[in-house]
Amino acid sequence: MINLANTELRATSQSQIRLKKRSAPKPPPFRAGAHKSALQNTVPRAKTGRIKQKKRTALGAVLEKRGVSMEALVLFSHGSLLCGAGEALDAHAARLRARGEFPLVEVGYMNYSEPTFAQAVAKCRAAGATHIRVLPFFLVPGYFVTTTLPKHIKQARLDFPDITFTVADALGTDERLADALLDSARAPLPLGEWRGDLASAARGCRARPDCPLYATPNCPRVPAPNTPARPSVE
Repeated sequence: MINLANTELRATSQSQIRLKKRSAPKPPPFRAGAHKSALQNTVPRAKTGRIKQKKRTALGAVLEKRGVSMEALVLFSHGSLLCGAGEALDAHAARLRARGEFPLVEVGYMNYSEPTFAQAVAKCRAAGATHIRVLPFFLVPGYFVTTTLPKHIKQARLDFPDITFTVADALGTDERLADALLDSARAPLPLGEWRGDLASAARGCRARPDCPLYATPNCPRVPAPNTPARPSVE
C-alpha cells in the first residue's frame, strides 16, 4: 500500500502518473541585507538629533525570530568632562557581567562621557534585548534621577518602541554601603595619593580639549607648553 500522506501526485502526461516523494522545504540561503527593514534600529546621532540606521546583530535577529526575551541592565550615571572618570563604573559593570545575572550589562551616561544612555540602549537592542532595567548610579534620587532620567527613557521609548523599560532605585541608604564606607575609613590614603583621578585620567586620556587637564602638565598627550610630552597611555 502506498502511503499518500507524504507523497504528491504529479501528472506527466494524460496517460502517466508519477508518485514523487515530498522533501522537507529548505530554508532560503542567508543573504546579507535580507529582510533589512526588520533588522534595523533607529539610533540618534551624537550632537545632531538626526537618525541613522543600525543593523541588528546576528544573535539579536535569531532571538527576535524565536520570540525569546532578553533583559539588559544599564547603569545610568552623570558623566564627566575628565577623561577616565568612568573607570570605576566600568569596573562595576565588568563585575556584574561576571556574575551572569543579566545577559547584558552596559554603562550609559547622561552628559559628557561616552557611551551615552542612548548609545547604551542601542547596543542592548542590537544584541537582542527586549527589556532594559535602568539602574541609576546615584546615592540619592535627586533631580537627575527624578527629572532628567525620565526624559532620556521617554526618548528611548520613541526610538525603540519594542523595548520595555523599568527603573530601579538609586543606591540610597542600603545598609550594605556601611561595609564599603568602613573599609575605606580603615585604609586612608597618603597625602600624595589623594588625587587618584589624575592617574585614571591619564589611563583613559582621549586628548579632549574640554577635559580640565587638557594642555596641562597632567595631560599625557597634550601637555602644557614647554612641558616634555609623556608617553601616551592606551
